[in-house]
Amino acid sequence: MIMLESRLRQLIRHALLESGVPYGPNYQTLDNDPLSWEDYPGINVEHYADPGTGYYVQVECEVDPSLSTPLRLFAAEEDAMNFARQHTMQIQRELMSRGDIPAKAIDIITLDSANYQSDVPDPLSFPI
Repeated sequence: MIMLESRLRQLIRHALLESGVPYGPNYQTLDNDPLSWEDYPGINVEHYADPGTGYYVQVECEVDPSLSTPLRLFAAEEDAMNFARQHTMQIQRELMSRGDIPAKAIDIITLDSANYQSDVPDPLSFPI
C-alpha cells in the first residue's frame, strides 16, 4: 500500500512538472488581487464631481445597453460610488446568468477538455 502511494505521488509530481502548470507561490506577479468592480470588462463606470451640485455617476454596459443607467446626481460621493458598485454587481450577475453572452464579456475562460492531449503517462500502464 505504501509503494502504491509513493508511485502515485511520483505520477502527480511528474504531471505537474511536465505540464508546465506552476504550483506554489507566484513571485513573478506583482499584483495578485482580483479585479475590482470598477475593472470589470464590458462595464464602464463614469463619475465626476461638480462643486455646485454634487456627484454624477453613470454605469454603461457595452454588451447590453438596456442594462446601462442614465447619468445620476448624488449629494455625497459615498452615495454615488455605492450606487455604481451595486449596479455594476447587478449587471455582472445578469450577464453571468445568460447563455447568449460571449465568454470574453463575462471574463470566463473555457477549456475544451475533450480535445486536450496530455503528455502525462497513463498510470495504469506502469508496473507497480
